[in-house]
Amino acid sequence: MSVRPTAFFSFAASRSELLTALFQYDEGIAHGDLMALIERHSTEDDPSVSYQFDQLQKLRILEPAPAGDATWQLTFPVKQLLGFLLRQQTLTGAAIINAYVAEMGSLAGDLELATAENDPERIVRALSDLQAPLERLRNDSANNRDRLTTEALEIKGEADKTSARARFERINHLWNRYLIPLREVLDTDAAMDATLDRLGRALASARGTFATRTSIDQGLLRARRTLTRLRRSVFSNHEESVREVEPLYRQLRRDTRLSRGASRALEKLRVEGWADLPVETWLALPKRERGPRFSDTAIEAFLHGMRGYTPTRPPAIGDGNDESAPARIDREDLVQRLREQAPIDDVLGWLALHYGDQGAAQILRAYGWVHAGEIGEVRQDPNELARDYSLPDVVLRARPLALTEAP
Repeated sequence: MSVRPTAFFSFAASRSELLTALFQYDEGIAHGDLMALIERHSTEDDPSVSYQFDQLQKLRILEPAPAGDATWQLTFPVKQLLGFLLRQQTLTGAAIINAYVAEMGSLAGDLELATAENDPERIVRALSDLQAPLERLRNDSANNRDRLTTEALEIKGEADKTSARARFERINHLWNRYLIPLREVLDTDAAMDATLDRLGRALASARGTFATRTSIDQGLLRARRTLTRLRRSVFSNHEESVREVEPLYRQLRRDTRLSRGASRALEKLRVEGWADLPVETWLALPKRERGPRFSDTAIEAFLHGMRGYTPTRPPAIGDGNDESAPARIDREDLVQRLREQAPIDDVLGWLALHYGDQGAAQILRAYGWVHAGEIGEVRQDPNELARDYSLPDVVLRARPLALTEAP
C-alpha cells in the first residue's frame, strides 16, 4: 500500500526531533527503548505513544530489524533522507561506482544498437534506463564529498579528546577505503572516463539519426546535458574531498610515526638502558671548560685598542633657556589672532603667511587644531580645486579650509 506524501511529511514535521534521535541508532533500537524515546519526545497534547508507534510503521518509517529480537530500525529510504538533511550520508565505495559505470556502458551499447537499427522505441527505453545511474552517480558523489568533509571537521575537532593514533586510524580508513580507490576509478585512463566518452558519442550519434523526431531529440539533448553535469560534478567533488582530507591525513600520519618512533625508542631504552644509545652522536651536548667565554686574543686586541684613550667631558644638558631651541606656535596666541581675524577663507594659507618662520611641522600642528574643530567652526567645499602651499622645506597640495567662526 502506498503512503500519501502529505501524511508522511506532516508526521515527519511534527516529530522531527524524534526522527533525528532515531537516526543515531545505527544498529537498531530495542522495543522498550523505542517506546521510552517516543514518550521522551512527546508533549501532553501529542497522541499516545502506542498511536505514534503505529504511525511510524504505517508510514514506513520504522521496520523490524533483521535480528528478529523485538528491535526496530529506520527504513533505508528514510535513513538516506535523514542522512542527506543532516549531512551524515552513507559513503559510497568504488565497487558501487564501478557498478554504475558498467550499467552506463551497457546502456551506451543499447543506444549504439538502436541508432544502427533506427529503432526509436529502443532509444526511448535506453534513455529512461539511463536517467537512474546518471543521477545516482552524481548524488552519491556529492554525498561522499559532504560526508568526507564532515568527517574531516569532526576529526580536527577531536584533537584534545582523542589520541593522534586513533584519529589517524579513522582518517586512514577514509583515505584508503574511499578516496584512493575512487581516484583510480576517476583516473583519465580508467574505465569510467572511457565509458563516459563512449556514452557521449552514442548520444551525439543518436541525435543525428533521430533529429526529426522532436521528443526523442529533446530526450537525447537532456541526457547529454545531464552527462556533462555529471562529469563535471563527479571530478570536482572528488578533488574537493581530497583537498579536505589529504592535509589532515598527512599531518596525522606524520604525528603517528613520530609518536610510534618515540615509543619504540623509550621501550628500547627501558630494556637495554643507556649503554647502546648513541646520545653523543645524536645530540650536541655541551661540555664545561675552565676560563673566560672569550679568547685571550680577543681581549688582548680590545685592550690594545683602548690604549691611549683619553676620556672627554659629555656635552652639557641645556637649562631650557637655549635660544637655539626650535620655536613653537603658542595655542593661546593662535586662538587670539584667529578670533580677531575670523572669518578666514583659507586657514592653511593664513598660517603659512603669519607663521612661515616656525617650520612646516609647527604649521601643520596648528592646522590640525583648526581642522579638528578645536578652535572654531570650519567648512571645506569638496568641489573647490586643490591649491599648492609653500611651507618651509615642503610644498603641500590641499583644498582650502575656511574658518567661519572662532568663539
